[in-house]
Amino acid sequence: MGFSFHGSRSTFKEIIEANDWTMCQIQYNFLDENLQAGTEGLRYAVSKRLAVMVMEPLRGGALAGKQPKEVQKIYDNTQTGRSPAEWGLRWVWNHPEVTMGLSGMNDEKQVEENIKTAETARPNSLSQADLSVVSSVASCYRRLMKVPCTGCAYCMPCPNGVNIPANFSIYNQYNMFGKKLYTRGMYAVISWA
Repeated sequence: MGFSFHGSRSTFKEIIEANDWTMCQIQYNFLDENLQAGTEGLRYAVSKRLAVMVMEPLRGGALAGKQPKEVQKIYDNTQTGRSPAEWGLRWVWNHPEVTMGLSGMNDEKQVEENIKTAETARPNSLSQADLSVVSSVASCYRRLMKVPCTGCAYCMPCPNGVNIPANFSIYNQYNMFGKKLYTRGMYAVISWA
């Protein structure tokens, strides 16, 4: 018996204590290590002998797709040849507490890349230099993103009809990529929806 979780760390611990669970599922990635259950919750679950399934290791694909220039520059300077998706998945699988990472994929190429990464990614396999790269990328994202929204939509429906996660996403896209025309166009589309 298990549960999937999106809430506060204290509530996470309360739920664990309330039943004899076998597993839990948490959102966990290098941007959300201090959000929701986070690293502390991950370790707490394992201390209570729960298997931990990780959802959103690539934050809904945001950590795998096109990267802001400043983030891509950090990756390019590593000369490892790793894609952003591989960096994100390896970071999650580097944690020995993680039982399984659940990554959404949109095409065969992504399936193949994730399988290839999973074949060599192991707990505690990232070097200090690798961890420093991921830390730099996370810091860069946090500086560029103005709203730390994960897009979970738990704030919906808005009583005033505002698509809150979409607006936050557009605002973050504007700040990360600076595409004024695109972001204004997207805002206009969701404003009329």
